[in-house]
Amino acid sequence: MLVSPLAFAVAALVIMLWIVWSDSVRLGRSHPAIYWMRVVLYLAAAGALVLNMTRHLSLFTPMVEVLTVLAVLGGLGGAIHFLCKAMQPLPAGRRRSDITAPEAGSPDNQ
Repeated sequence: MLVSPLAFAVAALVIMLWIVWSDSVRLGRSHPAIYWMRVVLYLAAAGALVLNMTRHLSLFTPMVEVLTVLAVLGGLGGAIHFLCKAMQPLPAGRRRSDITAPEAGSPDNQ
């Protein structure tokens, strides 16, 4: 059974936006490996949307095509966003294994 192209595009957009939002409200910085996994996830989602649109073009109305293209652009934008975060240098004095959220009462949390 094939998932509706509209449902696939909307679900992809919602999940990708939720991941970006949840990362923006996080206090500490995640491990760079998490960001690399998100880059791969976003590129895979964008690729799946493009593959679905090229294989089953007859199922796409013009509105669904526009929404799918927006979801693909959102996936590429999210991949670029997390790629930039993965490439950022760590703050001075911290190692990659030390990355956690600041503890309550620490100078980083005030």
